[in-house]
Amino acid sequence: MDEELVIREAVPEDCGVLLEMIRGYAFYMGFREEEVTATEDLLRESIFEKH
Repeated sequence: MDEELVIREAVPEDCGVLLEMIRGYAFYMGFREEEVTATEDLLRESIFEKH
């Protein structure tokens, strides 16, 4: 594989990918799809907006 792994700080535009990762991990852990209630908007608000 010729791809280089780059680790960087997440940005708001990554919320879709983050949500896919959360859903994948939840599936791996045995959760049903409807048990994952996160949305891209909720992630964006929770992670990137100041409270």
